[in-house]
Amino acid sequence: MKLTHEQLLCISEFAKLTGVIPKDCIIGEKILSFLVEKKQLGKAIGRRARNLRKLEEKTKKRVEVIALTQDIKDFIREALKAEPKKLEKNGKRITVTFSPEDRIKIMKKTAKLKRIKLFAERNFGVVLLFRY
Repeated sequence: MKLTHEQLLCISEFAKLTGVIPKDCIIGEKILSFLVEKKQLGKAIGRRARNLRKLEEKTKKRVEVIALTQDIKDFIREALKAEPKKLEKNGKRITVTFSPEDRIKIMKKTAKLKRIKLFAERNFGVVLLFRY
C-alpha cells in the first residue's frame, strides 16, 4: 500500500495529537478517515472525543476513526455498527449481505461504505460487494 504525501502528513498530525499511529488514512473533501488498531481506538479518540475535536479544528474537516481488526467480518461489523448476515467469498471478492433492518441503516451511509471498501481493499486485499 502506497500513501501520498498528503496522507503521510495527516497520519503524522494524527499521531502527534493522539499518540496513536494509524494504519491508513483516507482524505475526502469534508472528512478525514483514519484506521487504527481496535485496542488503540479509545486512546485515538480521547476522553470526550477531545483528540478528534482538536484535529477537526486544525484541519477544518470532520474526523472519523475506524477500528482495524484481524477478521474482515469483525471489521465490517465494527465499521458499520451492523452484523453481516452472510459473507460469500469468491477469490478476492467478498459479497456481504445484511438483515432487512440493518440494510436500512447501511443504505444511509453510502459515503462511509465507499471508504470502508477502500480500507478493506488496501488493508485486507479484498473487494467488498454489499448486497442490499
